[in-house]
Amino acid sequence: MAALTVLGASACGSDGGDPEQGPSISPVLDTDREASASIGPDGGSVAATAADGTEYTLAIPAEALIEDTEISLTPILGIDDLPMSGGLVAGVHFEPSGLELFRTATLSVTLPEASSLGSEELLAGFTYDGEGENLALTLADAAGDSFTLPILHFSGAGSGAATPAETRVKPDLQAAVSNDAALERALAGYRRWLTAEGALEQVDVFELVSESHDLAAAALKAAIARANDLCERQGSFVEAENVLLWQRRAESVLPEDALAANGLDRQAVVDELCVQVVFESTSFPAAPALGEPALLEVVVGFAFAEGPTEFSFGMVVNVLTTGATPADAQEFTDQSGRVEVTLTPDSPSVEIEVDACIGIGGFASRLVGESVCQQAFIVRGLVVSPGAITLAPGTSQQFTAELLGITEEVTWAADGGSIDESGLFVAGGSAGTFTVTATSVANPSLTASARVTIDGDIGEPVTTILHGTAQCVDVDDLGAVKPSGIRVMQMGSQLEIHFPRVVPQSTTPYGDSFSGTTNDCSGGPCEISGTFDGSTISGRAVWDNICTSTRCPQGCDCYTDFEATVAPECVDLSDRLACEL
Repeated sequence: MAALTVLGASACGSDGGDPEQGPSISPVLDTDREASASIGPDGGSVAATAADGTEYTLAIPAEALIEDTEISLTPILGIDDLPMSGGLVAGVHFEPSGLELFRTATLSVTLPEASSLGSEELLAGFTYDGEGENLALTLADAAGDSFTLPILHFSGAGSGAATPAETRVKPDLQAAVSNDAALERALAGYRRWLTAEGALEQVDVFELVSESHDLAAAALKAAIARANDLCERQGSFVEAENVLLWQRRAESVLPEDALAANGLDRQAVVDELCVQVVFESTSFPAAPALGEPALLEVVVGFAFAEGPTEFSFGMVVNVLTTGATPADAQEFTDQSGRVEVTLTPDSPSVEIEVDACIGIGGFASRLVGESVCQQAFIVRGLVVSPGAITLAPGTSQQFTAELLGITEEVTWAADGGSIDESGLFVAGGSAGTFTVTATSVANPSLTASARVTIDGDIGEPVTTILHGTAQCVDVDDLGAVKPSGIRVMQMGSQLEIHFPRVVPQSTTPYGDSFSGTTNDCSGGPCEISGTFDGSTISGRAVWDNICTSTRCPQGCDCYTDFEATVAPECVDLSDRLACEL
């Protein structure tokens, strides 16, 4: 069960102090049973056991901390001034005091036996700051002899037996919009309150929490704007860190939709950060030789707002390559912002991605574990565009090939579909990942490829009959467009029959092809097969004995009808052959 209590900025009543602070308590610690562990950005846990056998485990998730931190747990023996009529059930003190977590940790408590509560009592979770200041209530999720508490801020937490009258509701965030210190205090209470409120199933909770999200977002946006403004005016990495600290706080209290709606998601804040990476130059040979080392030179710096580019030792530069070795490398800038990396092309086409970042490695500061990066791209050799595409069966994509940024004459080849001499690819009916390849006509050693993913099912085939008048295919007239729009081409010992995509409106041969032998077919049909809208299908050509008559010259083949099996969607799409028959 969830033993729920909620808190306010002055929860558990007030002792007349600062209205933004909760009351103070005096926990007595069992220092002989303190336990500790070093926990870093990858997360971890620490456990302690009290004298009465109560077990405490604090589990800290990844990204809750930005650096290795010594975390200690000390069981609490008692709290005489805890403002709960049923007294303390269990509690533990955390160190270091004041530690802020960027992801919610979980305190799990296992009691020697289940706690006995009065009929009017709740198992009320609580947290406090420092040595016992700013007491606030939170959610205790209880089950039998154990309960858990969400932890976002040190220095102590536990549970007691309280009556509903001893709890109060939400913190005031409105006063925190223009004041960073007030916002720090308000958020400390707000996150704990929000965790508790989120477990309620009352009708008015949605509006209550939504209103609080809006207040918190407004306060956090104002804090980020203040820090960005100071950062720009002072050229201060400290204020840049503060911007990202506030963003981490936003992540800890707001759901993803509220973050995105208010421009508080991580990428949005980083994109608008007061300091950004600036590429001054990138250099790599225009025509690197295959197998020969070539030097990549990068000069990169940073700038505050619209200020001048500055350079520093220790900016991290990651280089990722396709078609060269090494495939990845990491270097750090010198004082002038320069990085040099030797790359050896192992393919006629080389693609280089350069990612330059501040905020990690040795440069300036960690920027709260964040990195602010920019990318630069360098392409050498033959490149096919787009490099990767997902298509539905039967749909098409125009590919282009460029050499050093200039359109190159190439021959095209593809699997998973058909591609014409212009680079127009028509996806087949089989799902999977396939390749489109371009080969330079001028230099066949230059090739490049693109990845095509075909996603979907072309469906069950139906039969369509294409009727046409007898067409002579003269050896001197191969390639000519017949009145019906059909073109016949001889490819070696094969005869290709090209059908226009729209018949008879179009006389431009395009798209589908079938192959049949050029031998004399008199006395029976020739079996052929080929592609229709990129799908390999079966069909047959009905060849006429006309080839041996005086109506056609010697050495030609003729046909009267063509029967093909095609995909059902062709019946409904106006740009497919079957729709016009």
